[in-house]
Amino acid sequence: MRKNIKCISEAISFLSDNFLYILRITLPVTVVMAACLTWLPPVAILPFLLLQGIMFRLLDVKNRGFEVKAQRFKSTYRSGLKNVIRVLHPKMWAKTIKYYYNHFWPFFTLTICSFVFYGFIVFMISVPQIAILVIKNAVGQSQQLGDPVTLPAGLDWKFYSVLFFINFIVSIVLSDSLLAFPLRRQECKKEDAEIDNIIPKKK
Repeated sequence: MRKNIKCISEAISFLSDNFLYILRITLPVTVVMAACLTWLPPVAILPFLLLQGIMFRLLDVKNRGFEVKAQRFKSTYRSGLKNVIRVLHPKMWAKTIKYYYNHFWPFFTLTICSFVFYGFIVFMISVPQIAILVIKNAVGQSQQLGDPVTLPAGLDWKFYSVLFFINFIVSIVLSDSLLAFPLRRQECKKEDAEIDNIIPKKK
């Protein structure tokens, strides 16, 4: 459990240490993701995968000892697109499932921790969004029943503006949500190496 918390903490530190740069370089995809979450939620998976690919690239750059803020837009987004293609490839799914099956418990507990932590943050950010959706649903149901309920002129536009802003913040939070997994994978590699040193492989 401590290793999971450590990985989540390192992921948060990575985002906070490079926040302005990450915000600037991911702005196009976070804006698209926020728009998708606001108007076409099922489509948001594509910009999310691109966003995660960009974040994985920047984290890998840091782990290799290079300057994160020196990375160029073109190369960073190229890596993000490769991540989208890789994730959607069946062979990658099979390889990933096999790896996580062999390391089931570390990644299962990390998934639970990440879901609780980031889920709580997203929920707290999304409370106004939930309230807006409840209000719009209540008004819609009242109108279907024939009640003369109308929203003030221009309120729909204001609602969607608020929803977009909230989803933009959510997109920034979600950009950090999977970084703990490659960090945990590094820990697993160290643990596997230690086991191999203790228990020599049979010739």
